[in-house]
Amino acid sequence: YCLLYRVLALMPRYASPAYWESVYSGLDNSTDPDVEWYLNAEQLSPFLWPLLSPSRPTDVLEVGCGTQPLLPGLRALRPAAFGRLLATDVSPAGIARLSATIETQVECAVSDCRAAPQGAGTGLASQSFDLVLDKGTCDALICSEENGHADVAALASEAARLLRSRGALVVITHYQPDQHLSGEGPDQTSDARPLISALLEGLCAQAPEAHWGAEAHVPDPDDCPRVLIFKKVLRRVSRGRSPLMTAPRDVRCRLLGNAEYK
Repeated sequence: YCLLYRVLALMPRYASPAYWESVYSGLDNSTDPDVEWYLNAEQLSPFLWPLLSPSRPTDVLEVGCGTQPLLPGLRALRPAAFGRLLATDVSPAGIARLSATIETQVECAVSDCRAAPQGAGTGLASQSFDLVLDKGTCDALICSEENGHADVAALASEAARLLRSRGALVVITHYQPDQHLSGEGPDQTSDARPLISALLEGLCAQAPEAHWGAEAHVPDPDDCPRVLIFKKVLRRVSRGRSPLMTAPRDVRCRLLGNAEYK
């Protein structure tokens, strides 16, 4: 999968919903519609378990799921840990393929993960999920030279609206934040700063009253997928006082290796 970051960087059509609709409907065979991108559920699970609610089942939304969502695999690993599981994609053909095979405990729906004006939004209730998962959707969106930054910010904005306090947006990406966070000079195809910047812009614009924490995790130093986790905590506001507001510049991303993550 290390070649994926070079492929994505050269393929702005990955940012187009029409492209994915043609892939999932069988009209374009340039991409395998059933490929497992980046990490599977078992590989991702060590990074998710600490984010689950300790007091009740965790409600999870997966955006841009395609035909290989993470949710069935996560539920198989810890069935009692989860409440509502909803897998969404902007492609009707992709969701039609998925709905024919997915287990009934996982809902699936056609939905735009981008807030207006970039997209239609999910139409889901605010603060109704504990986790929002993305595997490769942000990477695909940011391929667009014209709308990439705005589309990623719009995805983050919608995620911020949907997340409860102490919820988290989890982004699996081929970009490598460990390079710039450790002082290395990343090349253009692996530089995570534009992606992180767009995500923080959307999160802070939608929920500036929240405290946002950002972490970058390295599951395997020899392979490309990285895990970005953005945690939302609503601040308590004393009566008569204005709430503190968080701007993207206020958020510092921490780098954690796999062995350091507890």
